[in-house]
Amino acid sequence: MKIAYITEGRINSFMADSVHIFQTIDAFCELGHAVTLFARQGDMHAQEFKAKYNLKHEFNADLVQGSDYKQPWKRISRILNAVKVGLRLRRAPKFDLIYCRDTYTLLPLLFSGTPVIYEAHEMPGKFQAPLVSLLIRLKRLQKIVVISSPLKADHLTAFSGLSEKNVAVV
Repeated sequence: MKIAYITEGRINSFMADSVHIFQTIDAFCELGHAVTLFARQGDMHAQEFKAKYNLKHEFNADLVQGSDYKQPWKRISRILNAVKVGLRLRRAPKFDLIYCRDTYTLLPLLFSGTPVIYEAHEMPGKFQAPLVSLLIRLKRLQKIVVISSPLKADHLTAFSGLSEKNVAVV
């Protein structure tokens, strides 16, 4: 299966979420999937990932130059970065699955026709919640992966079209 892994964060050698991202990508590759990472360029280059994170498998990286999220333009900056990633996805070969950690990138994913797994570390904000709802209604959101049982309960309460089997706690 060809998987697009999308994160809004910068790929930095010192950030905990970078470690999680690369462990997840390596696990997908271990299962035989071909993964392309879409992220903002950080302080590492694609060729450094494997050695820095002790990865066993190769994957592709499509890194965009993104803006830093500083007030008062934080939301606009994140939306612009999401649009950049969405445009790159449209030009990329077709993926079988999109694994997304960024609620803002859900907007361009509405039109992709590709099934989506959304990883949530918190409840989506008032701007992003309608996007999550729409993906659920359009049956494009295959699963939501959350980090705790209370967060699972909050998602099930907030999104009426979401069933228990479509939310996984990891």
